[in-house]
Amino acid sequence: MGDIKNWSKATDREKADALLSRWSELSRKREPYLNQWKDVSRLIEPNAGVFDIHKHNDVRDLSYILSFEATFDLNILASGLMSGASSPARAWFKLQPTNPEYADNYEVIQYCDEVQKILLRVFSMSNTYNTLHSMYRDLALFGISADVVYDNYETAIKHHLLSAGEYCVETNHHGDIDTLYRNFELTTAQAVKTFGYENLPKEIQNFYDKGQLDQYWEFIHAIEPRIDRDFRSATNSNFEWASYYICVGAGNPSLIRESGFNYFPVVCPRWDTLGLNAYGTSPAISCLPDVRQLQQEVLRKSELIENYVKPPLQAPSNARQQPISLASGAINFTQNTSNESQIRPIIQSMGDLNALRQDIAEIKADLRRAFFVDLFQMVQQTAGDRRTTVEIYALQQEQMLSLGPVVERVQNECLGRLVNIAYQRLLDANALPPVPQVLQGQAVNVEFTSVLAQSQKSVDINSVDRLFSAMASAGQIVPEIYDRIDPDGYVDEYRDRLGVAPKILRSKEEADKIRQARAQAQQQAQEQQQALMQAQQTQSLMQAQKTGAEASLAMQSLDEVGGGPVL
Repeated sequence: MGDIKNWSKATDREKADALLSRWSELSRKREPYLNQWKDVSRLIEPNAGVFDIHKHNDVRDLSYILSFEATFDLNILASGLMSGASSPARAWFKLQPTNPEYADNYEVIQYCDEVQKILLRVFSMSNTYNTLHSMYRDLALFGISADVVYDNYETAIKHHLLSAGEYCVETNHHGDIDTLYRNFELTTAQAVKTFGYENLPKEIQNFYDKGQLDQYWEFIHAIEPRIDRDFRSATNSNFEWASYYICVGAGNPSLIRESGFNYFPVVCPRWDTLGLNAYGTSPAISCLPDVRQLQQEVLRKSELIENYVKPPLQAPSNARQQPISLASGAINFTQNTSNESQIRPIIQSMGDLNALRQDIAEIKADLRRAFFVDLFQMVQQTAGDRRTTVEIYALQQEQMLSLGPVVERVQNECLGRLVNIAYQRLLDANALPPVPQVLQGQAVNVEFTSVLAQSQKSVDINSVDRLFSAMASAGQIVPEIYDRIDPDGYVDEYRDRLGVAPKILRSKEEADKIRQARAQAQQQAQEQQQALMQAQQTQSLMQAQKTGAEASLAMQSLDEVGGGPVL
């Protein structure tokens, strides 16, 4: 950290100076992105972003926005990602063992299903879903969002969403964000409640003693990998990630709290990024030229309409000496009615209003495409086209391909980290059911089953249906084709792609037992049928023998009555 080689032996003042130096360097790297963030905030969503922490409860300026098309499209995209990737109304993820050998183990499936329900309940009880919706909006607006996840006694986790402009981040050699610095302000009362009276600088204590509780003070919070760690210590000051709070607004910078985390407690997704860049780009940043042009043309349209309604007029010079009323029905007395004395528009052509309206409509259509509005309003957009359900589904799948990389990044950098953090918190608190013996010491993977995730996975599910249909048709001519079909594999593959809950289907072991019992029942029925047939055949044979014997006795009786055979 900084120029300090032995961090654990540095004084608090040396640590504070090094952390401030690090904050200055990260702020310098953020500066080019900060200018873009200010532009998209000013032109699209003025209430987003914090670019001056010293302004409190300030009213944002809306005068730069003459058309809210981009703002409206931004909200649709954020709502679409919320309902499509992490809807609170349905399960949007499931847990699976890392080892595929245990994927069909019913005990493992039951454990993963119970843990999933507990995690979903924790997300519903906390402020997770409100935070996620805001994060999606910041992602589409600034290309990055940051959320610090804290412990909470009542709801297990608590989210603190940060605004663009109040934090800086840095990546590791893999391109993953592992460092976050943020600056903020607290009042005297808030600082005492947060850090404790005895841990604050003397200046803040004096203000508190005087009852001046509304004075603001600046702080910096740093979360980063710990570089000088004692692995033998179990205290949080030797955890893998370090957490530092520095007070910079009360005299000399001072370190007021040092602790740590066993994992990076920050969820910091990016919309799209290049290489090891810490910050990402976004649809709003990409659309800034269109947004500027739209605002400019809306202004020109308003001016043009104003000129049509109230055009600039020319009047005779002698009209200066007498008042002229332009109100409807007004009577103005003039000395003569010659053309030179008439009041009329000074120009005859104001401009092509229809051409301006057409260009504005095209810009708005471009913005809707850039914010994926066509994807999330597919049914509404095609309402008058008389399209079939299959055609709408095909169009949606085509649009989904363009959103695929974004969905993948959101799952990896946002939702996956969120599930892992919550799972680790519950595991540390012994709030989860006992881990099955086969899963002891093994990790559990997160698989996403949201609408967007399933749409990505089921892009080629029609191919599976076509294959199965073709084999069914060909099997009527060549029955040997049926030997290639694995019923269990077909069911598992279809269930996995559609994200169906595992409890709906029996396990393969249970299905094998049912099949074995059915086979035994069929064999017993066949044996009983064969025994019945044999009994019937035996009875028929005995009946025939009896009939033959009776016929032979009858012939003998006739012979005796007739006195012997007739020659």
